[in-house]
Amino acid sequence: MKQKELSIALKAIVALCGLILAVVAGVILPTCGFDLLARFPSETGLIWSALVFLWITSIPVVIVLVLVWQISTQIGRNNSFSMENARNLKSICILSMTDTLLYFCASVLLLLFHRTFPLLLTILVLCIGVAISVVSAVFSHLVQKGAEMKAEQDLTI
Repeated sequence: MKQKELSIALKAIVALCGLILAVVAGVILPTCGFDLLARFPSETGLIWSALVFLWITSIPVVIVLVLVWQISTQIGRNNSFSMENARNLKSICILSMTDTLLYFCASVLLLLFHRTFPLLLTILVLCIGVAISVVSAVFSHLVQKGAEMKAEQDLTI
């Protein structure tokens, strides 16, 4: 696959992920929240808190999608190994870890105050968040090293 084709494919994936995020955060979560409010009116505070928390934790995901779009643009320009891509990957690492820590804290708070704890879902979210963070940190390091090697090679020519 050529650089331009890869860039287009990555942007299509980012657009699809953005669309899915918009549907989940804008339609599915509110619908489920209002259904829960109708069934459990005594839990209004908890349900609204959960909805607001989920919307807030969607913000880093949107930022990550923007960063991946920027990386895809650089790939399309045949500039895969650039310091900009390394910085974007490092930012993805930080955003992913931040979101993961927020979910961990929320899970602990649920356990302490409400005695409800979706253990398997929490473990899955935490594992995915840590995996994304580690992979993006490794890619950031590799891209940075590649950018440094590219800069040295450009100086020798």
